[in-house]
Amino acid sequence: MKKSDTSTPLYFPYFRTGVGAVIFGKGRGILSFERADKAGSWQSVQGGIDVCETPVEALFREIREETGLSKEKFELITEFPHWLAYEFPVEKREKRKGSGQVQRWFLLKLKVSESEIKLSGNGHKTEFRAWKWTTLERHAREVVGFKRGVYKAFAEYFLKYVR
Repeated sequence: MKKSDTSTPLYFPYFRTGVGAVIFGKGRGILSFERADKAGSWQSVQGGIDVCETPVEALFREIREETGLSKEKFELITEFPHWLAYEFPVEKREKRKGSGQVQRWFLLKLKVSESEIKLSGNGHKTEFRAWKWTTLERHAREVVGFKRGVYKAFAEYFLKYVR
């Protein structure tokens, strides 16, 4: 590699497959989680699909890892009708994560008290530091910019189910 090439970011052309969970509570709105590694950065539960795992299996595994809540604590309402994708900014691309993510998004109703949410001690690295109730619209505005299109798309689609 020439010296002049060292400032050029590496390009990883694949998109990692994943799932996302929009969790709502009747009359409370939806849950938004603040990332542990970036204060002020809010998002939904989301993560990759492991080999030989279905999207629904990945969904409930990610929820359990990130919130401590098991599948039985939720009612699966619907899923977004197709895959949604976003690209990472060039400076955030990594060999392990690729150029972005393509995800299936699901809407779930929380059937128990939010006091059961446990952001640490779930046997995995703590991904979130806090959570709050918000609206779908606000959630889409507060997510990091490169994810905003995905969040706006599922917000519009899921709105009819959370009213």
